[in-house]
Amino acid sequence: MSLNTLLYVYAVVIATISAARLSSASLNFTIQPSDHVVAVGQPLLLNCQAQYSGSGSVLISWKNNNAWLLYPANKPWSQLSNHSLYYSSIPAQSIGTFICGASVTDTSLKIIYSRTATVQAAYINSQYLTNPHNVTKRLGEVATFDCVIEESLPYASIQWQKNGIHFTEGEVTGPFHIPSTKATSSALSVRNITFSSAGWYGCVAVNPLLPNQPRNSKRAYLTVLPAVDKPHFGVHPTNMIVPEHLPAIMQCQILGVPPPVISWTMNGQSISNVSDRLFLSNGSLYFAPPVNRLYAGQYVCSGTNSAGSVSSVAVFFRVAYFDFIFKENPSNQTAVVGDAVSMKCVPPVSFPVQLTIRWYHNYQLITPGGDISIDSSGTMKFTAIKKSDDGMYFCDGTNSDLQATRTSSLAYVTVHVPPSLVSSAANVTKTVGESVKFECSFNGIPNPVIQWFYVSGGPMVQLQQTNHYVISAGSLEIRQITKKDEGRYICRAVNVAGRLESSAFLRVKGIYVSSVASFDAVNGSNHASLYLSPPS
Repeated sequence: MSLNTLLYVYAVVIATISAARLSSASLNFTIQPSDHVVAVGQPLLLNCQAQYSGSGSVLISWKNNNAWLLYPANKPWSQLSNHSLYYSSIPAQSIGTFICGASVTDTSLKIIYSRTATVQAAYINSQYLTNPHNVTKRLGEVATFDCVIEESLPYASIQWQKNGIHFTEGEVTGPFHIPSTKATSSALSVRNITFSSAGWYGCVAVNPLLPNQPRNSKRAYLTVLPAVDKPHFGVHPTNMIVPEHLPAIMQCQILGVPPPVISWTMNGQSISNVSDRLFLSNGSLYFAPPVNRLYAGQYVCSGTNSAGSVSSVAVFFRVAYFDFIFKENPSNQTAVVGDAVSMKCVPPVSFPVQLTIRWYHNYQLITPGGDISIDSSGTMKFTAIKKSDDGMYFCDGTNSDLQATRTSSLAYVTVHVPPSLVSSAANVTKTVGESVKFECSFNGIPNPVIQWFYVSGGPMVQLQQTNHYVISAGSLEIRQITKKDEGRYICRAVNVAGRLESSAFLRVKGIYVSSVASFDAVNGSNHASLYLSPPS
C-alpha cells in the first residue's frame, strides 16, 4: 500500500471519529431566566446557564424585547462571568421580555433559546374599590371597617390607622388577595369599644416594591354612644299637606337606649292604631289612601324609655282635597250688544282653598283684558258685550297642591243685536186712484219683525192686511189711493233687542170737477158736460 493511500485512509478514520463525537455531544440549559416584577430604576438579575457535553466553550447571549443586547459599554446592563444579565437600575424601556441564547464556539451547532422571561414594572393604583364607612356604636359593641385596594403588582400589604397613626389594637382580617384580580382586601374589628375608641379610621395600602408610594383610603368616623341614652330625635315630624288620594307618612324617629316607646297625639288626644292610620315600626305614622279628612289636625310625637322622655313640637297635618260638584256652574245668558254681563263660576269645595280659575270661550282660553275681566272670586265680567262674544262658555278650577282640575258644565251666551236701518221708504206724491208701494229694510239679530203704521193728525194706527193694504215683509202697497190715504207711513222693525222706525209721507193729488152749460138750438135741449182734470 502506497504512502498516499495510507494517509487518505487515516484521514477518513479521523473524520469519522470526529463526526461521531460531534453527533453524540449535546447542548442544554441548566438554568433558564424566570419572570420578575421590578420597580423601574431598581436592580434586576436574570440567570441563564447552559452546559455542553462535548469539547468547546459555551457562549451565552441575551435578547431584550426581541433585540440582541450588544456592546455593554455605557449601557445600563452588564453580563456577569456566570453569564447572568444584571441591571443596576433598569429603565422603563427595558421592561418587557428577555430570552437568552446558548451556542458553542468552534462548532457548527445551532444556537438554542431559553424560555421567554417576562419582566413587569411594579405599580399600585390609588383607587379603592371599597372605603371604610362611618359607624355609630354603643359602649361595649363591635365596630367593623372594610377596605379593598383596586390593583397592585405585586399584591399590596394593608395596614390600619386611627387618626393618622398606625393602629394595632383591633383585630385585622387579611389581607386577602382577590382571585383573578390584583385587588387586596382587609377588615378591621374594634371590639368592646369605649369612648376612647371614637375617631377617624382608614387603611393604607403599600406595594412592597414601591414603599414610597402609599395609598390611603377615605377615612370613616366611629361615633361611640352611651350604653344607656335618653330619648332624642333622629327625625322630627314636620308640617304636611298631603293629597287625599295618595298615602302619606308623617316621619318621626326617636333614638335612645333602651329603644323608646313611641306614641302620638292629635289635637291633644292620644291616638291608636286603626286600619287607615297605622304606627310604623320606626315610630312614623302611616295614612292609607284615601286619607280621611277627619285626620287633619295638630300632631305631637313622643318617645319614652327608662332614661327619660321627649316630645316634638306640634305640627299640622292637612289633607288636600278637591270635590267634583261645582257650587255654582255658569248659567245661560241672553244679552244685547253693549250690555254689561257677569258670569259666575264657583268651583267645588277644596283645600287649600286657593284655586286658579280660568274661563274658556268656544274651547279657547280667555285672556282677561279690554272689555273682559275675571275677579278673584272667578266671576267673569263684560263691560260692553259684543256680538263676537256670543257662544259657548265654561270654566275650570285648578288646585296646584293636588295638581287637579275640575271643569264646569257648559253655558251659552246669546247676544242679540237691535235693528239697524238698511234702506228706508221715500216720500212720494200720488194721484187719487193710483197705487203706491213703500219699502224699507232692517238688519238685526234675531231678524226683526216689520210693522206698518199710519198717522195723519190723529192717533197712530197699525195697518193690517186688506185688499186696500197689501203688506209683505218690508213692503206696504196701497191700492186705489183716496184722499184719505194721505199722511205719514211708518215702518217699524222690532226684535227682542229693541225697535227702530223709518217713515215716509204720501201726498195725494185730488180730483177737480168743472161744469159747462150750453143750449142746443137745433134739438131744443140743454147739455151739461164734466171734465176731470188735475189741479194745476
